[in-house]
Amino acid sequence: FFDREEHWTDQAAPGYWQEPATALDKKEFYEVLERCQAKLSPVQQRAFTMKYLDGAEAQLICKVLDITTSNYWVIIHRCKLQLRQCLENNWFLNNKK
Repeated sequence: FFDREEHWTDQAAPGYWQEPATALDKKEFYEVLERCQAKLSPVQQRAFTMKYLDGAEAQLICKVLDITTSNYWVIIHRCKLQLRQCLENNWFLNNKK
């Protein structure tokens, strides 16, 4: 699903995300994102926050959460998939042009 830079591959890219950058300017998008994040398990929420909002390295996240690196990458992968599905269902499909 993802390339080496952790971006969606062309084949796996979300279908209705024509202009995701415009969503970032909307307060409502962040409300939907917060609701989607709340659906993640506590360890998923913590790993996602540490990686993408705090910019923490994988090694530190594994230490803090007391998980293996393999488990960390599984958690991050599942977070991305779950958030993608939730955002598609609750934002992008509802806001397509």
